[in-house]
Amino acid sequence: MALLAVGCSASVSAQTPAATHTLRPYLALTATSTVTLPPKPPISEATPRPSATLFTHTIQKDETLLVVAARYGVSLEMLLAANPGINPRLLSIGQQLTIPGPEGGQLIPELPTTTPFPVQISGVACYPTRTEGQMCLATVSNPGQAALEGVVVQFTLLGSTGQPESMAQANTPINLLRPGQIVPVWASFAIPWEGPNFIQATLLSAIQAAHPEERYPEVGLTERIRESLAGKTLWTVSGEAEIAASSDVEVRRLVVLAIGFASSGAIVGFAEAEIEPGASSVGPIPYMLHVFSLGPPIEDVRVVAEASTSD
Repeated sequence: MALLAVGCSASVSAQTPAATHTLRPYLALTATSTVTLPPKPPISEATPRPSATLFTHTIQKDETLLVVAARYGVSLEMLLAANPGINPRLLSIGQQLTIPGPEGGQLIPELPTTTPFPVQISGVACYPTRTEGQMCLATVSNPGQAALEGVVVQFTLLGSTGQPESMAQANTPINLLRPGQIVPVWASFAIPWEGPNFIQATLLSAIQAAHPEERYPEVGLTERIRESLAGKTLWTVSGEAEIAASSDVEVRRLVVLAIGFASSGAIVGFAEAEIEPGASSVGPIPYMLHVFSLGPPIEDVRVVAEASTSD
């Protein structure tokens, strides 16, 4: 089982850990909660409409979806729509992507267009790290009725003059954002902590998931242990995850998230556990996560999980 933790400890100790940094309160700049993309200009009936042509691109070192989209002159939304089920966080060298439209040309009008969907982004909270940088956390939630995927958020750190000093692209740790679901997004900045900074979090993309029931089986969670230590700065949650899928469905990836919230509702830490492919399709799967706060004490911990039939 591979583990990824933000603000987490690999082991639980009954002793209160010594503080290594003084955490300062952060004045968050609340991001725009709903992003509406401008409508595309109508296509004249007299304009010839070429047939759809698909190209492929092989992922190279250090490439992201945003880089690939810019290279071929397509939008990030169209690239995600042409590659359903792709995990933007797990791109690998040599992976093949389908590129809609002629290489370097305009989009093919007959390809399905994406519709902007409302995604709510919380205020951003930043905390100093041991490497003298800062970690910025936010949450995204889906207030609509349709499941979404391909959610990408951009964090922008603004200087004293209000001009951008640094930007970072963030993907959600799970691919599918179900109706009513809340998941974290985060970005690290190497800029030293010098007190509260102004951070903007804006939505880059979000598309409606195509046939999510076929690619993302439901996961049932049974919680066994939930306890706090060190003045609620460290929480342990454990239990079992069970996938509600038929025996002929091969689950390739299972992710369990534990998200810590302060009394104000701000996210202060989270932990992630990923089950290795092939081990997550039979019987209850045990999990244990340790969530450490980067800021105020944790008052509530929420656990979510996702199973998918693709890597």
